[in-house]
Amino acid sequence: MVLGLEENFYLLEFHADILEKLITNSTISPEDAEDGYEEAFTFVEEFTETINSGQWISHNCFVFINNRGNINYLIGNRVIKLGNADKK
Repeated sequence: MVLGLEENFYLLEFHADILEKLITNSTISPEDAEDGYEEAFTFVEEFTETINSGQWISHNCFVFINNRGNINYLIGNRVIKLGNADKK
């Protein structure tokens, strides 16, 4: 999972099994969980790129266009430039 902010983005790992356990064992409904279920996510890496648009193309490969119009892909914990977009 990617969480994009104004000047950077975070790569997070989602744990569906943990979320399911939290929901089934919790006395608070998912709608009433004020802060959500942070425990279902693990921080992996922070990147200093701005994502304008992006798409997961496989389980471990995220392709995105940054604010400079570069087409990049993220695989593992590494961002690699593919080329330039004609338009931002």
